[in-house]
This record gives sequence, structure tokens and C-alpha cells, in this order.
Amino acid sequence: MKYIRIVMYYTRMCIMREMLFRTNFIIRIITDLSWLLGTLVFLNIVTSRYETIAGWETDSLYILFGTHYIVNYLFTAFLLINGLNLGMNINSGELDQILLKPLPAGFSVSFKTVDLSGIVQVLIGIGIVWWGCKKTACTITILSFVVYLIQIICGVLIVYGMFFSLMYTAFWFKKTQGLESIHYSTYDFRSFPAEIYPLKIRFVFTLIIPLTLVANPAAKTLIFGTTIIEVTSSIATAFVWIGISSIILLRGLQRYRGSGG
Repeated sequence: MKYIRIVMYYTRMCIMREMLFRTNFIIRIITDLSWLLGTLVFLNIVTSRYETIAGWETDSLYILFGTHYIVNYLFTAFLLINGLNLGMNINSGELDQILLKPLPAGFSVSFKTVDLSGIVQVLIGIGIVWWGCKKTACTITILSFVVYLIQIICGVLIVYGMFFSLMYTAFWFKKTQGLESIHYSTYDFRSFPAEIYPLKIRFVFTLIIPLTLVANPAAKTLIFGTTIIEVTSSIATAFVWIGISSIILLRGLQRYRGSGG
């Protein structure tokens, strides 16, 4: 509860900041909605011409896309900007002030700034999932809904672990500009059904770089029902990548020598 209160405090502070720069906030919302509109047009073309793709009813792609949209913008709202600023904080010495807070280092580094526009996009993602469920007439039970929420959290943690593992290399390399492009380049791979990929690529995207585990398991819970394999894979992968990012952070902090890195 302590950490939730802290995140809520940061959220309130960021809302106040966004209200001071309303034009910038509105422009970001319009930009995201423009990209979303193009994707929805693409999905509408696919669903109007095909009935199934790799075992998925094409209408269920709305659920998968909406689920990934929720995961991506939860990550964007609460975590992305903090990872992007990490290299600058290390080089400027601002990391010193962050680490002085009576909180775990990983939490302090990850939850310093909140992006309000991301929260708005999460609500839109929920609407897309609702529309997909309506089109496919899927049955949602209390169990499947709870499991879905757990898998959404796991998806965010997987993205967090992979992205921050990259950003933590700023402890060794003074400039990390460009590394974020690796994260952005994986976006489309995360939002497609795992079954469309050839077996070898699916193996890589599941066990090595778990892009297909970000949104697929949660979407399958709503579409096909809850399975132990999907739940276990989500939770286990989330723990693995949180562990990897934590180890890299600890090694980086051991190397860190204060102001100026």
C-alpha cells in the first residue's frame, strides 16, 4: 500500500504539471489517436476479408490488439519516461537525489515521473477489448477476468524487465540514445498472434525474447478460457525478466560513483 500511495502522489503531481502545459498534452493525445485510427482501419480490413488467421477468428484480433494497447500504455504511463531519462540522470548526477529516497533503488528509479496521456490511452485500450469481446460474443467469468488482470500485470512487468535491462547499461555507457529504438521496433511483434510466426521464430519470441508473452496469454484467456500453461508462462517469464533487470541494476549501482557516474 505504501508504494501505491507513492505512485498516486506522483500521478497527482504529474496531472498538475500537465494542466500547466495543456497544449502539449492535447497534441500527444491527438498523435496517439491518429496512429490508433490507422491500426483500427487495418484491423477492419482484415476482419472484413478473412474469417480466421492462424487459428484465431479475425474479430478476436481486436481483443489481442486492445490487450497489447493496455499493456503498452500502462508501461508508457508509469515507467517508460523514467527509463528514457535514466542515462541523463546518471550523467547529470540527479540519480544521487533519487537514490537518497528511503525506497528500494529499483522503485525509485522506475516511478519518478508519470505520463498522464498514457493513462488516457489505457482507457481507450479497455474500450477496444470490450468491443472485441462484443464482436466475438466471448463469455467472461470472474476467474477469467481475474486471471486476465494478472496476465496484464505480467505483460507490463515483462516489457519493463526487457526495456530497463537495456536502459541500465547507462551505468557502463555514458550515452544510451538509440537503445529505446530497440523497444519501439518490437511493438508490432508483440501485438500479433504468436501462431503466425514460423516455429523457429516463435521459439525465439517466446523463450528467448518473450514478445509473444506480453499480450497473447491475456488475450487467449478472454477468447479461449483460462489454462494453467498460459498463466504459468506469464508469471514465470515476468519473474525471470524482473530478476534479470534487478541483477543488472545492482551491478550498475556497484559501479556508480556518485555525481557524474
